Amino acid sequence: MCNLATRALACFLLTAAVLPACTLESKRQDSLAGCVEQTLSVQVVRTDERHKRLFLVDGELDAEILQGQMQPLGSCFERAGWGKDWALSVFADSKYAGYKDEAHIIAYHENDAWAKAYLLEYDNGTHSLTRMPVLGGAPSELSVK
Repeated sequence: MCNLATRALACFLLTAAVLPACTLESKRQDSLAGCVEQTLSVQVVRTDERHKRLFLVDGELDAEILQGQMQPLGSCFERAGWGKDWALSVFADSKYAGYKDEAHIIAYHENDAWAKAYLLEYDNGTHSLTRMPVLGGAPSELSVK
């Protein structure tokens, strides 16, 4: 009986120690996504924390809008602890948001559907903006205003 109570207490303490960290991480990502959504008026559909990339959906986002919002956008990433090395991938529809070699994306390579839906890529590390990155768009430097 005591053994069962000890195990239950240990499980409770482990859960109590781990759960706040998970919740904090979730809130941090939610606040980053929320900040970017509010700043750019876009929808963040996916966060790749490992590669510091956000996947966005918006057909209206362009260089002028992005350039005009660089300072507040950079602040979103700074507050989230991502620093200055991050990227944005903008797609026409959320079903296409992902990397080209992911299982759920491979089906969209037929007729270049995924490539056509990948509208814009911004790399803050190099300040380069590429329109239609898979279809051969040439990167251009985006200056911060």
